[in-house]
Amino acid sequence: MEAHDAADLARGMQGLNARIARRVNRALGARGSVWRERYHARELRTPRSVRNAIVYVLMNAKKHGQRFASGIDALSSAPWFDGFARRVAASEDASPLRAPRTWLAGIGWRRRGLIDASERPRAPE
Repeated sequence: MEAHDAADLARGMQGLNARIARRVNRALGARGSVWRERYHARELRTPRSVRNAIVYVLMNAKKHGQRFASGIDALSSAPWFDGFARRVAASEDASPLRAPRTWLAGIGWRRRGLIDASERPRAPE
């Protein structure tokens, strides 16, 4: 998520958390908190850190043992992502993704290499 400052990021995350929590509760027929009001925020300053974050977001299900015939998680934003090294099956639905507004998120990370569909996040060292 890109934001102009910490306050914008916090508001954006709060809104996202609320929307997700409402849908989870509706799907489960439940009420109340879905998770704690916390998230891990870290400014990504280098092409490598942005690329690693993209791999984490798009491929995290693989780290937890999920396997996908197409190689990508259809429940993530991967079907609309244009940064794979090899073309993957794209969704025909309208893209939910917004174009990045910064050089680092749009172009810079690509200098570290496009994402291979076989990649998965590494455990912290």
